[in-house]
This record gives sequence, C-alpha cells and structure tokens, in this order.
Amino acid sequence: MRIPIAYALSYPERLDLALPRLSLSKCANLSFVEPRYDRFPALRMATHALEQGGVQPAVLNAANEVAVEAFLSHRIGFADIAAIVAETLATDMAGDDLDLQALLTADRQARGIAEQEVVRRGK
Repeated sequence: MRIPIAYALSYPERLDLALPRLSLSKCANLSFVEPRYDRFPALRMATHALEQGGVQPAVLNAANEVAVEAFLSHRIGFADIAAIVAETLATDMAGDDLDLQALLTADRQARGIAEQEVVRRGK
C-alpha cells in the first residue's frame, strides 16, 4: 500500500520512489473465497445481469451511472445506489438483440427509469 498512498499524498506530482517491484511469487499464500453477495448486492446484480445477457449489462451500467452521479451530487444516499440499480433492472427491458440500436435504446430507457427513482428517493 505504500505506493498508492505515496501517489495519493503527492498528487498531482509523483515521488521518486525506490521501492521494490511487487512479486506475487514471493508474497505470502494467496487465497480466494466466494464473494459475500449479501454484503455486496451490486456484485450480485452484476453477476446476474451478465448471466442474463442481452441488454441487461447495459441496463445495469446506465442505472449505475445515473445513481452514482446522483449520490455524488448529494441527491441520494449511498445505500440508494444499489436500490436504484435493482429497481431499474427489475423493469421489463428484456431483449436478446445486441445490435447498437437495441443497446442505445436500453441505455436511454434505463437512464430514464433510474432518474425517476432518484427523484422518488431524493433527499
């Protein structure tokens, strides 16, 4: 973590660091565990959207962008982000067509639905 912290503290400049390169083979044992979907609902939604395929990943992305922008603008709370994405994904925008027009239409519709949710949940 020294390198990311040094970058953050010296931004926008970069410190001349004499730190060794990361060698994964010399690190302690790495272990991987199943993600805790109960603690990370957005990860569960992303996995589900990818499994569904079609326009669902585009819908998720559009709703997430709208919700995150609303959070950063102090229009909604942090917990509202996942709820808005979930509400948007729950709408009937199923489509197996993956042509550009279908994706653009799904994106536009998802942004509209997500924005309505932002207004409904807004502070």
